[in-house]
Amino acid sequence: MSLKDAIKQTIEYNKLTPAIIAARMKGKRSVATFYRILNGSIQNPRLNTFLQLCEATGVSPMEMLQLASLWPFRVRSTDGIDLKLRQVFNVVQGLPKEHKKIAVKQISKIVETWLEL
Repeated sequence: MSLKDAIKQTIEYNKLTPAIIAARMKGKRSVATFYRILNGSIQNPRLNTFLQLCEATGVSPMEMLQLASLWPFRVRSTDGIDLKLRQVFNVVQGLPKEHKKIAVKQISKIVETWLEL
């Protein structure tokens, strides 16, 4: 599937219209590019346009690339503890650098201890 088809499928699935997506995008240039992507005249948009498009459709860039078959799909566990673990790591990634260092040190120590068991 192409990026154009992935975008169209996303719009249809979410019961949106191209006009709604265009209204959600910031900047006239991006909107014009969006319509050129939809008609197939642009196949590789600039990163900022792609990111605006993903935000406007409510789909993550990774999901959009996977839907367009431009990035391999990887099945991720939906077990509650795995979901919580991903949430915690996302929070850790958003911490200031010094706090991240402390968190990585503590997590590494826990993992080392478990590996010794």
